[in-house]
Amino acid sequence: MWKDSIVFPGSFDPWTYWHEAVLTDYLEINPNWKVEILIWVNPAKNTTFSAEERKFLIEKTIPNYIRNKVEVIIFEWAVADYVYENSKTWILKWARDSKDFEYEKDIAIASKMFSWNVKTLIIPQLDQAKNSISSSSLKAISKLSWDIASLASPFVRESLRMKQNWKFLIAVTWWIASWKSTFCKEISEFSKQKDLKINYINLDQITACIHTRTDLEIFVDIRQKIAQKFWKNVLNSDWTTNKKILWDIVFSSKEKMEDLMNIILELMIHLLRKEIDKQSDNSIILVEWAIIFERKLTYLFDENIINIWVSKSEQIKRIKSRDNLNNEQIENRLLNQLTREERVKWIKETQKNHFNRLFLDINTKNISIEDVYNKLLDEYNSRKELKKKWN
Repeated sequence: MWKDSIVFPGSFDPWTYWHEAVLTDYLEINPNWKVEILIWVNPAKNTTFSAEERKFLIEKTIPNYIRNKVEVIIFEWAVADYVYENSKTWILKWARDSKDFEYEKDIAIASKMFSWNVKTLIIPQLDQAKNSISSSSLKAISKLSWDIASLASPFVRESLRMKQNWKFLIAVTWWIASWKSTFCKEISEFSKQKDLKINYINLDQITACIHTRTDLEIFVDIRQKIAQKFWKNVLNSDWTTNKKILWDIVFSSKEKMEDLMNIILELMIHLLRKEIDKQSDNSIILVEWAIIFERKLTYLFDENIINIWVSKSEQIKRIKSRDNLNNEQIENRLLNQLTREERVKWIKETQKNHFNRLFLDINTKNISIEDVYNKLLDEYNSRKELKKKWN
């Protein structure tokens, strides 16, 4: 039985990590209280999500360990009306700064005039990392295809992106020589005859320009950092990268590969954002990128993952045929990748706390492109219809 309850009102369009922090901070102090999250509906205000959709997003995003302490309610009048009609005493509000505090103080005074029993608890946000988080900033940044992983949960981020441009992002990861590029190309080609298109981004090809472009200073700066870290001979006379020399160095150990990624990762993500922005709306976007798992970058794709693999014997056979490498070189490359079992375990561990994340584990020796397309189509439609199909 709850000791008492407190009303946590807001538009929550959509729910962010800031809102979650207020909720969890309060329940940490008062674990025996119930929190009624009140979605206040203002008919004069245009919202991105309907009240029902916002309720659904919140219910599916609240951490498991406090779900039994929270109820989400939709109310179409003033918060003071809800508090009065339901004989509530406490209202929970938050303040990022002094401006927020003064605003909430004025609202609290007005609520007190409406009902003498009402008390407002204003919690200051002392975590500077969360002070800049708001629903409006989340929506604005999302439109630019920037990384919003620190602002909201994967489910909220994905739902917002679907609302804004109907783009469904999926990371494609793999073992070396598992025919992942062939798979991505074939399913993209197959989709051209269908209503829903699947666009394909090979980020390793897109980011190859890091080693050749000279039109922007950032590319030259990055290559200079690579030369300083490894060896001046990794640069050609025209200041482009000698990739054969560089690959021989970085594939010789995980530490050297890590050093290279530390230098170029930020620019790679920047190029990815621009490429996603170019893709057509109303589509699924598959992103093939070798380092997604090793660098734990699945958050960029809202934790939606397709894992492509083949048996190790098949893999070695393909590498020998394709790349003309000796056994030692092949072993060095294979040592720099996670095993299938490690990948699957990591995916399940990452996804278990997030609602309805996509995971397909595909052996390209035994695959039906049409079956995979239909599965992705169903996943896309589920996300497009949000509450309707999942409720």
